[in-house]
Amino acid sequence: MLQSCIYEYPDCPPDAWRHLQISFDTSECPDANPEGMDLYLYPADGSGKWTFRFTELRGGEIDIPPGQYSLIAFNNDTYRTVVNYPDSYTRCSFSTPVGNVFEGLESLTRAAIPGGPPDGEETVIRPPQPMWCARIATVDVAEDGKVSVDGAEIPGNSYVDPYAPEGTEFHLPVISVPLRQAYSKVTVDIEGVENITAISRLCAVMTGMAAGYHCSELSPVGEAAAIPFAINRPSPDADSLTASLLTFGKKDHSRQSWLILYVWLTDGHRFYYKFNVTQQIDEAPDPSDIHLRLGPITVPESIGGGESGGGGMDVGVDGWDYVIIDMES
Repeated sequence: MLQSCIYEYPDCPPDAWRHLQISFDTSECPDANPEGMDLYLYPADGSGKWTFRFTELRGGEIDIPPGQYSLIAFNNDTYRTVVNYPDSYTRCSFSTPVGNVFEGLESLTRAAIPGGPPDGEETVIRPPQPMWCARIATVDVAEDGKVSVDGAEIPGNSYVDPYAPEGTEFHLPVISVPLRQAYSKVTVDIEGVENITAISRLCAVMTGMAAGYHCSELSPVGEAAAIPFAINRPSPDADSLTASLLTFGKKDHSRQSWLILYVWLTDGHRFYYKFNVTQQIDEAPDPSDIHLRLGPITVPESIGGGESGGGGMDVGVDGWDYVIIDMES
């Protein structure tokens, strides 16, 4: 009764947890540089998902009970991305909040897109931020500690942490989570802008792009949406316009995509130039890095008598003059 130490306890239960090492593989997206990652594990028995947060891209250790899981991972360092249906592996997706037609300028309005699809046909959304995503359909964690990914047992159990002291080695199953770029970068170059000095302000919108990104399918999802963005001269003396924007890519390739350039002249007149960019987007060699080359265009010289006059502007839908430029012809 007075014994102070017990060195063995025969009824100590076995460890109910399985200890794994998560490693994020960026070989398919070497430019990925998020500040942190979220990882969801969805048990096959339908119980609630397991959520893990890593503050660095290199991953870390997790503890879970034996069982079968599906896995989704994505970076958690964005303030604009909305995660939809996070509790469902098959429905989890990204989107962004509703935006404004002239958000690339400075005024906020929820009016219909001048020159765009019929009112209500496309929602205006804000551009996404850089996102990287991963999915693994099946992760099997056995009672004996063996781990299989999509039916293939993970070879070896050693893990060397490059940040640990030299010679330190951990003996844990390592799940390599393959990240993919979950956004598409679009670069715009409009060459040969005649009378560019007559422009007071300008902005643009891209139509026909996907409204979101489906995590377990690693593909664009949702209805077609329009994305506003800023565009400007690359230098004070240039006769061209350049821009760069991010999208979730294009889902419906049967739908046309237009780049609409909105121009306010110094005398208050307003024009939009509508470029059909469907072919350039659909036939881009790399759909994650699209380059649109447009122009030339002629901006009317200041002609006076504008609605607002004196260099002012009116962001209403009515009163726009337009030029449609079919780049596919």
